[in-house]
Formats: sequence, C-alpha cells, structure tokens
Amino acid sequence: MRKNYAPGLFVIITFLSNIFIVNAQAPTVAASNVTTVGTAPTTISINWTSGNGSKRIITCAPFASIVVLPSDGAAYTASSTYGSGTNLGNSNYCVYNGTSTGTTIFGLTPGTQYRIRIFEYNTVLGTENYLTTGYPIYSEYTLATAPTVQVSNLTSTNITTSSATLGLTAGNGTNNLISLRAAAVYANLPVDGTDYIASTAFGSGSYITGTSPYPYVMYDLTGTSIIASGLNPGTTYTAAAFSFNGTAGANNYLTTGYPSKTFTTMAAEPTSSSSALSFSNITDNTMTVSWTTPSSGGGVYRIVTCKPGTTNTDLPADATYYAASATYGSGSMVGSAYVVYNGYGNFVNVTGLSNTTTYAFSVIEYNVATNTYNNTYNYYAYIDKYNSGFQQTLAVEPTIPPSNLVFSNITSSSVRATWANGNGARRSVGVHAGRIQSALAFNGSTDYVNIPNESNFDFTSAMTVEAWVKVSAWTTAYQSIVTKGDDGWRLSRFSISNV
Repeated sequence: MRKNYAPGLFVIITFLSNIFIVNAQAPTVAASNVTTVGTAPTTISINWTSGNGSKRIITCAPFASIVVLPSDGAAYTASSTYGSGTNLGNSNYCVYNGTSTGTTIFGLTPGTQYRIRIFEYNTVLGTENYLTTGYPIYSEYTLATAPTVQVSNLTSTNITTSSATLGLTAGNGTNNLISLRAAAVYANLPVDGTDYIASTAFGSGSYITGTSPYPYVMYDLTGTSIIASGLNPGTTYTAAAFSFNGTAGANNYLTTGYPSKTFTTMAAEPTSSSSALSFSNITDNTMTVSWTTPSSGGGVYRIVTCKPGTTNTDLPADATYYAASATYGSGSMVGSAYVVYNGYGNFVNVTGLSNTTTYAFSVIEYNVATNTYNNTYNYYAYIDKYNSGFQQTLAVEPTIPPSNLVFSNITSSSVRATWANGNGARRSVGVHAGRIQSALAFNGSTDYVNIPNESNFDFTSAMTVEAWVKVSAWTTAYQSIVTKGDDGWRLSRFSISNV
C-alpha cells in the first residue's frame, strides 16, 4: 500500500517493525537579484529576491576561501557580526538565517573582497533541506579606511591650446583622483566603492555622474602631476582633486575640503600675418607705421614691436600680455624690442624716437580667450610669423635759420649771394626765375637783406617799388620795408597806420 505525504511532514509509521521518516523537500527556486545597498570599511549591506524556500541562510567568506555548502539536516546559528555565527568551514560564516530579503554584515575587514552566498531551505520539526545548486554567489568589497588629510595646492601650468599640466600636494590617502570639467565651476563628487577608469586624454576616461557637463576622471594613482590633453582652444575648465584609499571597488574618497582650479586654454593661434608695412609722417623723433590686416586667418588683435636696427625677430611668448605705449621705450619689452601698439587697428603714430636712427618694426597677430570664471583676458596665442620693415628718422630740425642774405656782383646772368649761417649742419639755396621765389622771415629787429650800393637804384625820375608783406605786429612808426640808404627813397609804414 502506497501513501503520499505532504512536504515537510514528519511521519513515523510502524509497519513490520520498520520506521519511515519523511523529511522536508528542498526548494526548487534559488534566491536572485542580489544588490549592494551600501558599503563601509567594516560593513556590507545587501538586498535580494527570495526563492521559494521557507527560509534562507547567508554565508560570507573572504574572496579566496573555498566554498563549503550547508548540509541537509544541519541547523546553523547566524550572527550579523562576521566570525560570530557558525563556521561552515574555511571561514564560511553564517551571517544570516531567516525569512527577510535584506541584511547588513558587520565586523568585516576594511578594503577586503568577500564572497556572499544565499541558500534557500525548507524545514519541518528541525529537519532542514537546502538548495545547494544554482544559488547566487555575490562578490563585494568593504571600503578602505577613508583618508583624513585632503589633497591641496591644485595648480594649472604650461597651458596651451590643447593641454595643461595639473599638479597637487598629496593628502594622506594612498592615491589621488583628478577630475576635469568643461565649465567655470566644479560639480559632482566621486562615489565610494566606484573604481573609475582614468585617462589623461579629456573625455576618454570614466565620467562622474551628476550635474552636466560631467567631469571626466583624468588620473587615479599615486602621482602628483599629470599633463591633461585633448582640450579645446579658448575653453574654460575646472579641475578638482580627491585623496582616497583602496582600489577595485574598495575605493573610499575623501570628498570634503577638496581643492579646485579653474583655467582657460589659450585661444587658437592665427594662421595669417599682416602685410604691406609702410611709413609716413617721418620726423626726427616720430613716424606713422601702417599695415594691412589679413583678409582671413588673422588675429583679432595685434602688437607692434620696435627696436633700433634693420631686423626685428624677437617673438612674444604665448599666454603673456604686453602693455603698449606709442612713446618708444615706455611699453613692455619683447626680447630687446619695445611694444608700441596693442590693439585691432592698422596704424600707430610712434613718438620718442632718436633722430637719424633706423628702427625695425614687426607686426604680430594674436587671438585671446576669456576666462569665463573671472573674466580675465590672459590666454594669448601669438602667431610665430610676422610682418616687418625698417625706417630711419630725420635729422634734428635746425632752430636758427640763415640771416643777413646779401647779393653782390650782379650781372645779367649771375649774382653772388652771401649769408650768416644758422645752426643747421647743412643748408640749401634755391633760385627761381621771376620776381617771386619765396618769402623771407625777419625777426623785426636785427634781420635784413643788404644789397651793396648800386647806381642803377639811384632813380632820378618816377618809379614804383612794390613788396608783399605779412606783418606779425608793427612796432615802430614809419617802420621801413625797403630803403635806399639813409637819405634816398624808401618804402615804409605811414606813421602808425597799417598802410
């Protein structure tokens, strides 16, 4: 005669002196969907989806420990403090025994990986039957101990159009994480337990989620300096750095008091230079320098440098601002040349030059980027080509003109002219046919033109004497303009009138 008994029913049947015991049946569906709720240096919290057992036990062991399976009919004492429950063997401790779908394991070692296994089981009257196939095996790290001293002195140097050197002073963590965000302020903190992939090429490593645009992880090792590459010209970035301990999921980041550094890459370098350098309005100490700006590929701005000589090959340094002054010698210096212009125009009137001196000029195009964090313009990119030329100033203009011009030895085809020199180094004499050559300037007291006594001017009949005169001011009554001796004829002012 055959009888069917319900699972879990403990039955004792006495028949022909035999005793039959019916144990609980093993579950057929294992637990699943194990997830980490949280980790700390000494704890791991997990949740799961239960199988179809009436209960379940959880064992926890260091990652390298060999698994030990529960035995049917054995009851295991659980303790959420690792090492206090039943040891199934090889440090596989029972850390949970019950009907829930979540637990926290305490007493773990910081920065250590553990294997967690969940076994469904049924039991009746103290008889356990475990499902030991298809059970979930879950691995998780405890966090390393958090650092207590944060990274400091985050710097950005050697900035180019596409790269920058980021340096820091390490805290007391074993590693340093540097992240970089394409924005004027930093946002988003690294998440404990996350092992980010780092790359010094911006955009190639892991990003830290949160507020967009996301910062990319540039570095996560023990060093204190990197060269960040793959940056865009004229773009503002903000870097942040964090001290942390642990790797491979045990990462514990110190996220308070972290330093940040905002910088802007240099603007794109111009590709075309100015042309057609020319000079005008040249005096002994000034001249106007003009040029033609590029029709395309030029800079938004340009500087003009000046130095004595016929060549000027001194080039400005990128990321450097040069103050200009049109007064030679008062502006910033590029090498041995002075900056006489900095702007977006096409000419400059240069003063303060030395007489009889040749000067070489160079016009250098550049672009500039704005730091959107503090609106400073200090990210300059100068073209390494330039338009140059040279020009000599004039000699100093004399201040005393020749005087006492005297004509003698007059014939039908020649005349002798003599004069008293002024203070010029040289002088020129111009002769023009006709009655008018050019006017002479007299000082009103000692200047005059003297013609020796000539009988042809001793008129005995009517005659006309004519002169064009511009008077600054009459100073004497009957002031003479042309006279023949003291007693001959004269052309003069009438009394104190203006005629």
